[in-house]
Amino acid sequence: IAAGSQESYDLDVEWATRVTWSGEYVHAAPWSVGSQGVENVSHGCTGMSTENAHWFYQNTRVGDLVTVVNSRGKSMEPFGNGFGDWNIGWGEWVGHSALGQPVSTTTPATRAPAGGMIAPQL
Repeated sequence: IAAGSQESYDLDVEWATRVTWSGEYVHAAPWSVGSQGVENVSHGCTGMSTENAHWFYQNTRVGDLVTVVNSRGKSMEPFGNGFGDWNIGWGEWVGHSALGQPVSTTTPATRAPAGGMIAPQL
């Protein structure tokens, strides 16, 4: 959001827990407690009371899933905006990994010519 625009903001918030690398957070938003769960008053983060945000901050760990329910907004894209691995299913994650692929820790034996050295293979 461009500085100086009508939508621009710079707020200090308490008990901010990062959900994505692109800047999605769960944090205290005491100014909107009366609207939380009823209407969209956020710029994208999930706001909650200071007490609930403190509890969330103290009781979540890296890798915990955050599921937003009953939202009319679009679903997050799994990748492309820093959202990361936690937004895709295990089957898809494994499909993009080396899991299940054959692995060898040795190289094929190569014989040196008589009296010579083995040239490195590039």
